Amino acid sequence: MLLKTILLWMFLFVFSMTINLLSFPLSPIIALISLPNDKVPAIFNWWMTHDNPIDGDEGHLERWPGDTTWIKFKRRTAWLWRNKGYGFDYYLTGRPIGNYLITYGDPNVSDRPLTAGSMFQFDENGTWEFYLIYPYPIKAQKCLRLRFGWKLDDRKAGTGERMMMATSIGIWKSYVKKEDS
Repeated sequence: MLLKTILLWMFLFVFSMTINLLSFPLSPIIALISLPNDKVPAIFNWWMTHDNPIDGDEGHLERWPGDTTWIKFKRRTAWLWRNKGYGFDYYLTGRPIGNYLITYGDPNVSDRPLTAGSMFQFDENGTWEFYLIYPYPIKAQKCLRLRFGWKLDDRKAGTGERMMMATSIGIWKSYVKKEDS
């Protein structure tokens, strides 16, 4: 089962990357179309986020304050570039999480705050995730970040909730340092 979903992911990765690349020219167009009434035609749903409006989440709104047409255009374009192909990776290639996860490595691996290391986990249906954070020794607060498979959330195991496909390759990603205790 696991080998089958790894091969499936490799196949879907090509389509996800195509949608991601299309985000660069399409995001300004989508942002422009949305300006008159804050609506986006359904044809662009693959580029929208399922969990936030086109203006972004609270943190994005703080980074891009203001309500002029020009600010809205820039904020929306930046949000769509930040969340490339989000709807595609959630609705079309997402998978339901199983009842339990088997984890190898450090389940706390993250870049926010930094926990360097790697993790591989999967559920009984073969839905899997590989996550790697490697801080560069030559540059403070920069790391290699790879996240492949599906974004599994162990708190949601057993819910059957949809997990979005992960295709993240960050070769020069900023991270947040842990605060000293």
